[in-house]
Amino acid sequence: MKNNITADDLLNDVKRVAESLNQTLLSYQEYVRNSGKYNYTDFIRSIGSWKKALHLLGLESRQNKQFIDTKYLIADLKRVAEKMNMDNLTIAEYMNNSGKYSYLTYIIRFGTWGKAVQAAGLTYARKWRAKMTNEELIADLKRVAQIINKDSFSENDYKINGGKYNTCNLKVRFGGWSKSLAVIDLKYVRKKIYGRQRIKPMGASLLIADLKRVAAKNNQNVVTLKVYKEKGKYDIATIYRVLGGWKIATAKAGVKTKHEIPKEELLNDLKQVALLCKRNKITIHDYVTEGNHPIFRILSVFGKWKNALKEAGLQPSIKKEIL
Repeated sequence: MKNNITADDLLNDVKRVAESLNQTLLSYQEYVRNSGKYNYTDFIRSIGSWKKALHLLGLESRQNKQFIDTKYLIADLKRVAEKMNMDNLTIAEYMNNSGKYSYLTYIIRFGTWGKAVQAAGLTYARKWRAKMTNEELIADLKRVAQIINKDSFSENDYKINGGKYNTCNLKVRFGGWSKSLAVIDLKYVRKKIYGRQRIKPMGASLLIADLKRVAAKNNQNVVTLKVYKEKGKYDIATIYRVLGGWKIATAKAGVKTKHEIPKEELLNDLKQVALLCKRNKITIHDYVTEGNHPIFRILSVFGKWKNALKEAGLQPSIKKEIL
């Protein structure tokens, strides 16, 4: 067990992991997987909870969805089974007949899909379908092609226009999606991803040039992920793949990834909070309540809370802070 762990220690370590991942959404599991140093109980003991730690740093938890009570999961299985007038339910039957919840939720809660179905008082037996012939697959491709009435269509087009078979089966049988279309004399034309241009693997200079273009338009030489998604030509995944990550990409382009708050402005804000609180010692909680900037920014610039207070001419609290 780690002794003498302060709120500063915990917040600095969470900040380190969040910055290494370059994201503002962070679950405790992600924190642990990315070399987080502290236990969940350390956050409860020193700060109150994991979510409070994220709040103090201006971050958000991925675990925002409400916990679904088991009785609602079971009730929905029964509802779908009654709707289909069946006492046996597969994952596909549940999902294709207005099932409210993800099948993964059932597997996580009950261990397997079979156990979830049995908990609802239904029977579970795998339904094996006879192997489809090439003729059946080709006939269905032609049927969907007539509905779409285009020279080419994607796997998603096939699914949403009533394709009977799993596209994986088609690709395995014919050697890929383009070859599946070739069987019915069509040619697969790749679409733009999210409306962005595809580029060759060696197009790093194009990506860097586009980052600089967006930065120039955005003023202050700053490009955040959100801004680039809105104004950039290329997909973020392409930047990560070609240049090795967002921080590396922006460094190569010579642009900033966030609006930097002047150190003097942060110090003045700390002093202002001290005046509002009418004391020379202020806590993190005081600043979160009265300050104008996220605590994340304070820790990014000064490293530790007590360092920020010292530079502002304030006294760090000796008492361990419990939030």
